Amino acid sequence: MKQPTKIDFKKGYFTGKSGKKYTFNKSLSLERYNVEEELITMLNFGYDVAQFFQRLKKTHLLFNESKPADAIINNYNLMEAIKDKLDKKVHPAIRICALWCCTDEEETAKYDEKIMQAKIEDWSEIDHRDLFQLALNLVENYHENYNDDSLKDSKKVKQKLNTLLTLDSKDEKTGRK
Repeated sequence: MKQPTKIDFKKGYFTGKSGKKYTFNKSLSLERYNVEEELITMLNFGYDVAQFFQRLKKTHLLFNESKPADAIINNYNLMEAIKDKLDKKVHPAIRICALWCCTDEEETAKYDEKIMQAKIEDWSEIDHRDLFQLALNLVENYHENYNDDSLKDSKKVKQKLNTLLTLDSKDEKTGRK
């Protein structure tokens, strides 16, 4: 059985199944930075099972408090989170990697969704935990250089990704998928 390919972070690059070499960039263009900010928001406001339960509980309480409009909005947000999973959207952490990891031929000043999707498809054999770790490192290292609110977002991303990595490790030990 073939195991997922691990990333050797010391090299500063990894290779996709096509043989293309993806280098870790040290900066982002403004266009890519704006996309990254959206992805960080998605990552910060995603739900795990406990959070999902709390949101459902909140909906129930809002109806009991005679606040149906608030309950409906809360419920709609939950439906959107589920829809994203059903639509098999790529995890924001993987998309963050696609912003930062580029081939030599790629025009890094521009953002092109088709190129991002092609890169992610090329990474299908890469260990997803390594990509989560890479996203964590790229975002954290970049935002550490700035003393603004994005650093707070960076810390939230780090907590979220560490939680995902921990959950994946537990699943691997128990054999659950």
